[in-house]
Amino acid sequence: MMDSTPVSSAIPQGLGIESLLPECASHCVSTIIASATSAQAAVKFLCAEQQLYRIIGCSYQNCSVVDGLKSQRIIFDICGLPNRDRGASATASAVAGAIVAVFSVGVRMYSQLSRLDYTIGLDDYALIFSMLMSVPMSVVVVFTVQNGLGKDIWTLTPEQINEFFKLFYIGEHFYAFTVMFAKTNFLFFYLRLFSDEKFRRLTWGVIWACVISAVSFLVATSVQCWPISYTWTKWDGEHQGRCHDINIQTWAHASVNIALDVIVVAMPISQIVRLNWRWRQKVGAGMMFAVALLITFVSILRLSSIKDFMKTSNPTWDIVPISNWSFVELNGFIFCSCMPAFRDYFRRLFLRRRRTVQHLNSIFGARPRMRTIGDSVLRPSDRLHELISVDNDNGEPDHSLRDISHVDLGIGHHSTGVLPAVKDERETKALAANHSSRDGDDRPPDEQPEEVDLGDLKHLAPWVSKGTRKQNGGCSDARFPRRSESPR
Repeated sequence: MMDSTPVSSAIPQGLGIESLLPECASHCVSTIIASATSAQAAVKFLCAEQQLYRIIGCSYQNCSVVDGLKSQRIIFDICGLPNRDRGASATASAVAGAIVAVFSVGVRMYSQLSRLDYTIGLDDYALIFSMLMSVPMSVVVVFTVQNGLGKDIWTLTPEQINEFFKLFYIGEHFYAFTVMFAKTNFLFFYLRLFSDEKFRRLTWGVIWACVISAVSFLVATSVQCWPISYTWTKWDGEHQGRCHDINIQTWAHASVNIALDVIVVAMPISQIVRLNWRWRQKVGAGMMFAVALLITFVSILRLSSIKDFMKTSNPTWDIVPISNWSFVELNGFIFCSCMPAFRDYFRRLFLRRRRTVQHLNSIFGARPRMRTIGDSVLRPSDRLHELISVDNDNGEPDHSLRDISHVDLGIGHHSTGVLPAVKDERETKALAANHSSRDGDDRPPDEQPEEVDLGDLKHLAPWVSKGTRKQNGGCSDARFPRRSESPR
């Protein structure tokens, strides 16, 4: 970039301000500062607003474009006017747009592909291609900022201006591709969702309209000037070539783009109202299309920025709003098409987090939930303590089986065969009989355990009684009826 240091303090003694300007612009200044007695007075006359722009206009009329820009830069420096720069805004919108596009598509593909019954369709391919076009467009804008985007054009070197228009030319192609794929993504999704034959034919018609519009704009943009290099060298007026009216082309494409946006957003409304969806599903679909309608409004704002840009003589500064609105439009459509996947993604995320917390609680011994019986508070593991209680010889409950819940009870088909230690031999035999009957005891009859009367084991848990019925022929106690009998 050219040196932007103010030069008002560098005016040589005994020389006029016009000596700092190109020769073609010096006479534009000399008549205005002729009566000044000092350099400071000359600056005062020069920098009066009315005189300032009059001198600049005179410079462009009498000088080449390059010398006219140089004269304007010098005059602005003499007057101490700041060099404006809003390149940070353009960079932020480009980077944010790329992040939104990549994250949205990543969430959607993760959510969809994690479903075993999901098949990748044309809508997914269109979405991926729209992202692949949007990200390079962001990269192009970042490089364009380094070559003057967001700055006043008179602060740039001729090489920077050439590079700016070259990158702008490349970015136009990425924009057209992204717009086409973003719209067809929605339309292919409609084909997946709705089966009405008339609606499907209409959808295919709009798809072809989007493709034809994009291809037409791409061809017109590619050959907007001939030779093609004249696209980024014509600004200086020193090169030969021809161009068609690019402003009309840009305006026409933006207008058609808005019309297609409205059609794409409005198309599925007639189909959604007929679907037998729950109200939550309809609200979700309504939110999705409300966002799409908002993005369409952004396209209208972009069109108004294009209208202002068509009259500009400072393109590197005035194109920033168009760039920002373009990223909001393109990546907004990408985000909107991925909205249904976000709900599924965050639902899975929260479920996974809850399972992780439960797993950590089980590892680090989180306090289990307790239940209350009467005035006592019991843990779930205390239930067997309560159930397994036998009476001793004095008629009082014997809690010698209290630790039985902390060993393998032999329930199921994979018993370890471990039985709790008990005091009474009768209890040992009863539990052994129960254990063998459940796992299938293949020992000879003479080695079978002795049958015992379970009349005293009134408080044993049902799992004990079920295992002993086969050997004892059932219990006489009413709480242990035979299989063929119903409880009293």
